[in-house]
Amino acid sequence: MNFEGAVFYGTETVTLPKTGHSYGAWTSNNNGTHSRVCEVCQDKQTESCSGGEATCSAKAICKDCNTAYGLLNTKNHKNTSEKPAVKATCTTKGFTAGVYCNDCKLYISGHESVDIDTSKAGHTYDTPAEADWTWDWNEETKTYDAKVSLTCPNCETNTPNKQTEVNATVGEPISVDATHLENGSITYTATATVTEGVSFTGTKVDTITAEGHTVQTVTGVPATCTTDGNKAYTYCSVCKAILTIDDADVTSQNLTVTDNMSEVTLEKLGHDWGEPTYKWAEDNSTVTATRTCKREGCGATEIETANATGEITTTATCMTSGVKTFTSDAFENTAFSVQTTEVDLGLDENNHSFTNYVSNGDATYNADGTKTATCDYGCGTTQTIPEEGTQLICKNHIYTTKDIAPTCEKEGTRIFTCRICGHVETETLAKLPHNDKDNDGKCDNGCGQMMTGGNHCKYCGKVHDGLFGWLVGFFHSILAIFKR
Repeated sequence: MNFEGAVFYGTETVTLPKTGHSYGAWTSNNNGTHSRVCEVCQDKQTESCSGGEATCSAKAICKDCNTAYGLLNTKNHKNTSEKPAVKATCTTKGFTAGVYCNDCKLYISGHESVDIDTSKAGHTYDTPAEADWTWDWNEETKTYDAKVSLTCPNCETNTPNKQTEVNATVGEPISVDATHLENGSITYTATATVTEGVSFTGTKVDTITAEGHTVQTVTGVPATCTTDGNKAYTYCSVCKAILTIDDADVTSQNLTVTDNMSEVTLEKLGHDWGEPTYKWAEDNSTVTATRTCKREGCGATEIETANATGEITTTATCMTSGVKTFTSDAFENTAFSVQTTEVDLGLDENNHSFTNYVSNGDATYNADGTKTATCDYGCGTTQTIPEEGTQLICKNHIYTTKDIAPTCEKEGTRIFTCRICGHVETETLAKLPHNDKDNDGKCDNGCGQMMTGGNHCKYCGKVHDGLFGWLVGFFHSILAIFKR
């Protein structure tokens, strides 16, 4: 302590209790013991391994150090299974049923040996199937070497069928020659002798391919208007059988080129006539009709001539030509139709008509009291009508027209004036609608009307199109506000 500059010291002894050992984990010594060491004082403690269970295939595992120790327990089997009995066969012993340990691979019980089944001593063989025979071609002798695999039916229990390979002797082959359409063959027969009195035979047949058809090809020829054609086909020059038609196999139809040409023949087409053309004689007394086949490459023509008769169908006047029509009906019910032609007869300067004039009370008379009438046909020829006190009027007016054009503000008028008698009639023409095709905001008809409807801007009268047209219209509305 510190008192008035002087320092004083004192001591005191205190007794602390023991902490005890702090051992680490048990570690195997690989001799059936394990040890552990105190982490504080390094004291070492050793004990024998204990715990766990030994089996026929594994040592016990120590409960402390978790290490195998000790010996196997050959009587402690944990993984067993029942094994069925194995019957004796023709050549092998059998066994009774037993209990088998899957770990140590030993029978625990049972599995007694059974002698060979003397009732089936030696093999017996079933007749071999075709698949049991093996045939190998011997290139040196140009013959087949044959072997057969035989199966004993008494060896089926627990083991695959017992098979024994036996050599076989191949006899003289038997040949059948091939013909035009029928295949030939070479038949080989092999004999395999197993034991005295026991033998088996097998056969192999090699096919000799038939000579087959001798194929002849006929190119297809299209039919024309006047000649038959034929489809492309092939046939056998030996048996005359048709083999294919247009690359399709037809041998199953048993067709021959000698009696079934109808199958490949294309009948002639006949002409495909076009529309006829006509040529009239200079005096129109006859007409010649010609038609040509339209099929490409044909060019055939057919010509017929017929007499014609004529009559005047339109009388000539001073202003209109007369017409004489010639008609030929000689082609009726043939390949050609009835035809007509017209001949212009010209004008008849003396054939006037004054029948359109009658008295109407408004006539202007000549000095001699007669009325001068003009030809109905409009040629200008006049004729004096002698009846005094009559006036001529027009029965069938021939009008000329004159229009007073309408505008957007006012209706128009169409004036009809008869060029014969001067009679006048009128017709009202509707006002024109406003339009603005050039989109300048003003009517194109010149009326001065501003076009603000529809898409026109109500401030400038124009149409604002395009991607930003709406933006231009918006600014115009702002400008209009400031102008106020």
